[in-house]
Amino acid sequence: MTTARDIITRALKRASIIEASESASGADSKDALEALNDLLYEMAADGCDMAHGGWTTNSKFALWIPPEWDYEDLTSENRLARALRAQSYQGTWDATANTPTLSDESGTLGQLYKVATAGTTALGNETSWAVDEFLIFDGLRWLKGQPAARFEGAISAMLSVRISGDYGREPKAVVVRDAEDGMRRIGAAFSPVPSSQFDKALVRTQGRFTYFS
Repeated sequence: MTTARDIITRALKRASIIEASESASGADSKDALEALNDLLYEMAADGCDMAHGGWTTNSKFALWIPPEWDYEDLTSENRLARALRAQSYQGTWDATANTPTLSDESGTLGQLYKVATAGTTALGNETSWAVDEFLIFDGLRWLKGQPAARFEGAISAMLSVRISGDYGREPKAVVVRDAEDGMRRIGAAFSPVPSSQFDKALVRTQGRFTYFS
């Protein structure tokens, strides 16, 4: 799995602070890690709350997309939105031993776990859980969220733009483009799209959310 060190190294290379064949020095890694933590805290303050609690360079970098709301249950969209606003990362969950013990209709709104051990504990409509998937309680049942490594490049590009300024460098246009595109995708993921349902046969537009652990 990608670590914070990997994200930092990629960002430093894209900013031409280190060469493609180089490893980041201790000082560069320290400064870039501080910038990465600051970036994620600021994104949380702006509404992209990834339940980030501060990383070391060896911290694993995991991302998730929470579940879709149930098209057949018109109340599930609001339940999921409330759960995501109240999300509170609780740590890891063993889906074989069901440790800590989880059950539907029993939990606190917004409780969030990451699967550490795959298993077949039945929760909600799910009976199969893989390592690094997530689950969140929407007030009624536990819902599965998927890891989404595709956002790693976006965070790396945003960090590269940020640290370029710290080194007195002008960020490359392509990196700025990738950072802006990444921020739009992450911002859209955290912003539910207003939607209307006129017929169950019609596709209903919806928002998605993202989480970094």
